[in-house]
Amino acid sequence: MATAPAKLTRREAADYIGVRYPTLCTWATTGGGPPFLKVGAKVVYLQRDLDEWLASRRVTCTAELNDAAACGGAALHHQTPTPPTADKPGGVASSKDRRSW
Repeated sequence: MATAPAKLTRREAADYIGVRYPTLCTWATTGGGPPFLKVGAKVVYLQRDLDEWLASRRVTCTAELNDAAACGGAALHHQTPTPPTADKPGGVASSKDRRSW
């Protein structure tokens, strides 16, 4: 006889995957979170689904989040934003321009 899969409440699931409970609630309504079962008013997460969902988000560098081919040995470079300059002689930004960066 097979053992029933481990089931977790939404709070337990949030603790298990390391997110806040409200985050998991939001994902349940907007998508993007782990799969769950809904039986009447009760929500249940299977531990194996949580493990698979976590494994599917594994990356080796942050650039993979935007471009899957970006981490093929290329170094990541941080670019400092260039402050805006005003259209005035001397290129001095106004106080309003400085607040935006």
